[in-house]
Amino acid sequence: MLDLLQLRTPGVYIDEVPKFPPSVAAVETAIPAFIGYTQEILYQGRDLTGKAVRIESLVEYEEIFGGAPPVRINVVDLDANNAVKTADIAANYYLYDSLRLYFRNGGGKCYIVSTGTYAADGAVSDAPMQAGIDELEREDEPTLMVLPDAVRLPVDKQGDLYKSALAQAEKYKDRFLIADVRMTNLTLDKFVKADIDAFRQNIGMANLQFGAAYYPYLSVNLPRSFHYRDIKGKITKVGVPVAWDSTAFTGGDADAVAAYEALNNVVDSQAALEAKLSTYLGDNSSLETLYRARRAALDTAQSLADVVAKYTELLDFLFEITHKFLDQVAKDTATVKDPILDKLRTAILTPTFLDTYLVPLNNLDQLTQDTTVVKTSLGTLFSANGRTWNYADIKTRLEANAAADKTGYALTNIAGGDNAATKDTKTIANLRALTDKSADQLFGGIIGAINALVAEINVRETALEIEVLRRIPVLNNVLTYLRDRSFLIPPSGAVAGIYARVDRTRGVWKAPANESLANVKAPLALLTHDQHGECNVDSATGKSVNVVRSYPGKGVLVYGARTLAGNDNEWRYVNVRRLFNMIEESCKKATEPFVFEPNDPNTWVKVQAMIENFLTTLWRQGALFGANPDQAFYVLVGLNKTMTALDILEGRMIVEIGVAANRPAEFIVLRFSHKLPEA
Repeated sequence: MLDLLQLRTPGVYIDEVPKFPPSVAAVETAIPAFIGYTQEILYQGRDLTGKAVRIESLVEYEEIFGGAPPVRINVVDLDANNAVKTADIAANYYLYDSLRLYFRNGGGKCYIVSTGTYAADGAVSDAPMQAGIDELEREDEPTLMVLPDAVRLPVDKQGDLYKSALAQAEKYKDRFLIADVRMTNLTLDKFVKADIDAFRQNIGMANLQFGAAYYPYLSVNLPRSFHYRDIKGKITKVGVPVAWDSTAFTGGDADAVAAYEALNNVVDSQAALEAKLSTYLGDNSSLETLYRARRAALDTAQSLADVVAKYTELLDFLFEITHKFLDQVAKDTATVKDPILDKLRTAILTPTFLDTYLVPLNNLDQLTQDTTVVKTSLGTLFSANGRTWNYADIKTRLEANAAADKTGYALTNIAGGDNAATKDTKTIANLRALTDKSADQLFGGIIGAINALVAEINVRETALEIEVLRRIPVLNNVLTYLRDRSFLIPPSGAVAGIYARVDRTRGVWKAPANESLANVKAPLALLTHDQHGECNVDSATGKSVNVVRSYPGKGVLVYGARTLAGNDNEWRYVNVRRLFNMIEESCKKATEPFVFEPNDPNTWVKVQAMIENFLTTLWRQGALFGANPDQAFYVLVGLNKTMTALDILEGRMIVEIGVAANRPAEFIVLRFSHKLPEA
């Protein structure tokens, strides 16, 4: 409004008087954050480990984080007629498939927090998952927390993660945990009470209203990718290992045998390269991560000794990855006739590549032995393996360019008459000049060559696999069977999709139960009526576990809507807790503009009207119980109503809001009795 006390000049002034209160905008309620392992953690040069990344589709996820995890094949046995008799396969990581189920069941935008890449041995750790939970404290938008890979942990560590997530949900009161009950034996299709008891024992007693648990695992029919490399050496026929190049499978086709042998060689080459890379990386995520760490260490070094040490580490690293992943791979020249090695030698390690990247890299080594560039010669770098090159073309080219060349570098010449301090300063400046001009470019070229080699292996493998499957039909049938076979995953991803679908179509106040699941064939365990009751009601601790059940003619349904606080009449139901989360967060955000406004009746009436209008809208939509708004809610604010004079003096504006949330009809009782006949 216009401040009348500030009027000084005669004239006409416009004063617009606001009459309507501001409005409350309902916050979104079903934006899950998935925490778990992914195929990739690097995207556009950025390491995403432990970072919350917002996505809106599976396509976007695959672009950033890659695809499905490798499948663990325990047993695949054929019968006498070459049909699959037994197949025991499992996944080590569940995030990707849980995300697929989430989108298939109505999910939309969500967040991904990668805890690392898939390990060859399928290992998981609780520490990066805890770091992922901690990362969510920095994000305001996620309203659901899902940890599908946590079921791979021991039940006590899984429980600790859930306790941490529940504590965070209680702290902010704007998020909710969807928990999985860990099943210890996935070969049993029966209800195991011990699994329920272990879950209840390890999740604790605090903040239970902010989470819900679901059981059992789901058998899903999502398509999966299987390749020959996944089943190599793992297929048996009546218990005897299969030889796919035998006449029984190739029919004596020499071309089939040759293609099969070539495919085996490619798969072995890929496995060897991956093993070598995995060993070299150790706990590091990628070569890019290693390079950035070494480059950052050099950039922050100050003293001459530190700069020399970090420069040496950086150059050693560049030489070593070239030697290990290019030079050693290409060393067999005339003795090995392999298309991939031929491609490496002719299309990747070209004279242009050598002149553009390896000769300049070698030149950096020569320059750091020149005492006009450095105070004291650094000696031959790449000290771990000497200066021996295995591939003849590399060796010949580098030996022909052994002399140091200063062309293009902004170097300061070190003269014999310079004092020690001057030499130190010039050495540091020269080493930084060498690094700044060349290091990033050289690493980019070397890593590009390594990636080109990996890509060539993948292209070659794909082409050979198509040829082999065309010529050996039984192998093709086995892969087709495995691709179409259902598999088991925890239910949390699908349930998150149900939450999103129900919120979108009915509202957050509708219980996310009695809802059908898409792409789910059946729950792993088929529970009886009484077993379901044991999960749903826990008279001792109140830790309800919601059950997914299969009903004839209905399909697979989520058939439970309780929080873990199942004995709490206030917070027993998922929809009640999540409705309050939404109302509280919406009112909080809408009230923030009133911070530092005058704490007087003018402000109170605006806040009260704003919240009442919002709750009236919810009541009309069916979120609140009551025949009229007065029965559905109340909003109080004012002196001697919700505040004392001391509250006002100390800057507190207290608004009391009461809401009659709708509860679901969990138990419907139809009461029948005889009625006496009447005349």
